[in-house]
Amino acid sequence: MEGKPVKNNATTFLGVCLATMALVAAGGAGSALKSRAVESRVNDRGRYKTRFDSGSPHPADAVDSVPLRFMPSQESSPLSTRFVARGTTNDVSLNAGVAVVSLATSGQDGRLRKFRRKSRVRVALTGSNSSAKGSAENGSERVRFDGVYPGIDLVYHGNQNELEYDFLVAAHADPRQIVVKLDGIDSMRLDAEGNIVLRAGQREIVQHKPFVYQEVDGVRHEVGSGFVVLSANQVGFELSPYDKDRELVIDPVLVYDGR
Repeated sequence: MEGKPVKNNATTFLGVCLATMALVAAGGAGSALKSRAVESRVNDRGRYKTRFDSGSPHPADAVDSVPLRFMPSQESSPLSTRFVARGTTNDVSLNAGVAVVSLATSGQDGRLRKFRRKSRVRVALTGSNSSAKGSAENGSERVRFDGVYPGIDLVYHGNQNELEYDFLVAAHADPRQIVVKLDGIDSMRLDAEGNIVLRAGQREIVQHKPFVYQEVDGVRHEVGSGFVVLSANQVGFELSPYDKDRELVIDPVLVYDGR
């Protein structure tokens, strides 16, 4: 008579153990599912990061980076424009030692961006050789003028929102000959980083501090440099000591991004 209760208690105890094990297993499975879900979300974030932070350019940036292409001008005057580049909104015309950037003034009309009149900023080299001959290079993406100053050549190139003009200073030539005159502006100032900040109407244009270097065995060695303000609209270059037996490159960039 006493054995039956014992048997029943054992059965009950076994059932409780099995139920507990089932709950534990279910809990473990739930935790595993939860862990997989968290991992999945992490992976999704990783995929989103790869998709959106992959460094792919914004469509507008892709347009802005399109190189300028310079074509010979049809003007016949000896002092007239030699080359012209028609940008998406801004145009650049070149002569020996003179670059004129025509900047579109934009206005908003709903979602449309309209470009009305153009303001002009003129970057001229004071005392340069106006008869220096120019030639297009690299599929018309670059224009080179030889001998804008004694021993100094000039190469123009750029994209839709910036114009670079590289001075190639031959060995023993004097870079102090170079004087850049900026016309078509309302004001000019030197900022804390050494850039020239120009104001033309409502537009701010930045003449970035030049990158100056000499190349030795295929390696560029930077030369310390900065702008020297000579007048209200003229600047020159200040350079640290460099090897005068080698060519020197002075590479300023005029940025006129209107966005």
